[in-house]
Amino acid sequence: MELVNWTELTNLRVIRKLSEIIRSRWNLGIAFTDVEGSIRAVPEGSVYEFDREMCQLVASSKEGFDACCATLKDVTLTLRDEHKDSNETPRPHWRTCHAGMIEVGVPIVIRSKYLGAVFVSGFIKKDAGDGQKDEVVQLVRRFNVDTEAAKKSIKQVPVLGESNIDYLTELLELIVEEIVGFQTELYKKERRINQLNKELVTRYQYGNIIGKSRTMQEVYRLLDKISGSESTVMIQGENGTGKELVAKAIHYNGPRKDKIFVVQNCSAFNDNLLDSELF
Repeated sequence: MELVNWTELTNLRVIRKLSEIIRSRWNLGIAFTDVEGSIRAVPEGSVYEFDREMCQLVASSKEGFDACCATLKDVTLTLRDEHKDSNETPRPHWRTCHAGMIEVGVPIVIRSKYLGAVFVSGFIKKDAGDGQKDEVVQLVRRFNVDTEAAKKSIKQVPVLGESNIDYLTELLELIVEEIVGFQTELYKKERRINQLNKELVTRYQYGNIIGKSRTMQEVYRLLDKISGSESTVMIQGENGTGKELVAKAIHYNGPRKDKIFVVQNCSAFNDNLLDSELF
């Protein structure tokens, strides 16, 4: 089972707001990768959409798209290895990608477990100058990108100074903080639910039903037989004899113990509705 619901994370208000800030300020988009370096939070049946025209040109060919994915994966695994070696949260990782542009990844570590990274890529450092732009144009030609189209697109590639890069990294770290907080709360809720389920199973064990006589032993053997059955079971008895306790013992000792136990007041039904509800 996957530890992170990536699609759900992208819909969190704070993450959406931070993404909008990054997009509006620098025309850059964020991407998520899981622990194996695969791009996540992509609708099923579609491919990852790159926000910058230059990145779109590179990714329009299979070779270019594979190179983009490989770069993200390589950074993700580098961060994972750093975490594995030191058992500490790795620092943000910078790299020049296959197309000659800068890519920065910030690791996502929750409860000492490395789960992936959040990325921004597709910009040039300000001190690199026009020489870096020329190099990008030359590099992207390897992926069957038209030279004139590349020269036109390079003008739209964001150029970030040192202070802007630091600010961008801080925004990515805020996104990671939001993910960590959200996932930590989910873990707490899941742990509490599991704890309550265990308490329910313990509370409604057969041993908690009063009665050790031969007749009650027969009842327990019968409960063992029917607790795993899909058949409808009718429990009869006088008021106060423990019908609901037996019903819960069947439920919490059977395959449906993780499901909700629903109690229905049958006295509120007329005869026809009662037959329909029970049978």
